Amino acid sequence: IRDATAGEVGWIKGSFDLKEIGYVRQNLPAYVDQYVGQAEADLSGPHRKGARDPEFLAILGLYYTSIGKDDLARPLLEQATAAHVSRSSAYDELARIRRADATAKPTGSEEGK
Repeated sequence: IRDATAGEVGWIKGSFDLKEIGYVRQNLPAYVDQYVGQAEADLSGPHRKGARDPEFLAILGLYYTSIGKDDLARPLLEQATAAHVSRSSAYDELARIRRADATAKPTGSEEGK
């Protein structure tokens, strides 16, 4: 038995926070901002202190996707999936982000030149 690392505490609390946000968004949307703020507090502290556990990075990335910040989520999800995290939603969200990026800039378009 040992004390949990900051990253482990972050991903455990963050996992719960993500479930809360989903529930509140669906059932009590007027209170979503309060729960998003709590999740931000639970996740930003360990990240600022250097937590880089892949499971923690996956949760942090999923948090960012849940609030529409795919640009912040992508590098976190890329790191987490490169480390082969077991959380399938991290792979799903990274694939969704990559697909959105690919369809936003079609090959051969004037934007890509």
